[in-house]
Amino acid sequence: MARGVRLPVMAMTVDRLQKAAKSHLWMHFTRLAGYAEHDVPVIAKGEGPWVWDSKGKRYLDGLSGLYVVQVGHGRRDLAEAGARQGAELAYFPLWSYAHPAAIELAERLSALAPGDINRVFFTTGGSEAVESAWKLARQYFRAIGQPQRTKAISRDISYHGVTMGALSITGYEAIKAPFEPLVPPFSSSRCKTVEAVSCPRPAISGGYARFATSTASCSFRTK
Repeated sequence: MARGVRLPVMAMTVDRLQKAAKSHLWMHFTRLAGYAEHDVPVIAKGEGPWVWDSKGKRYLDGLSGLYVVQVGHGRRDLAEAGARQGAELAYFPLWSYAHPAAIELAERLSALAPGDINRVFFTTGGSEAVESAWKLARQYFRAIGQPQRTKAISRDISYHGVTMGALSITGYEAIKAPFEPLVPPFSSSRCKTVEAVSCPRPAISGGYARFATSTASCSFRTK
């Protein structure tokens, strides 16, 4: 166990956690049979970029909790803010209603957004965000009399989420195959190289995308 790190008091013993995890927990993107003869890594504590398992082994959380803990683990100020909000209003959908926290955050994000982007559509995660963006695009083109515009363009090697719509756009066949047929009707162009896009970002190595700032046009080399 790493020195100076105190693991939280757990309701279950380490052995009980292992038994319960193997009996009841369906882990994502996991070959569950692989843990038949091996322990399941049980992450019990986090601090900054580090996490510790139930046996005290330390890991660097390189994925930042799957991209949602960029500010680090163990942030008491965030936990206290969440507790205050939960004590006032736990959750309320924005279906024809609003609430102060959503209004305040939408205003703040709009002030930070570029150009004339001034309205925020909140979702609960990345997959839902992709689904919502695709749905909004389709609804928009229907509204302006162009319902035939349904094609989606995605990178040849790309990940956009695990829900059926987002998975359909994903450009990684290995994780799509077990769930086919995907959302119909669907057509996509697998973009391997972006020859020129108005974007001040540097080139990406590996031959998959090159960005240039001299033109706003874009040509795609597809499958």
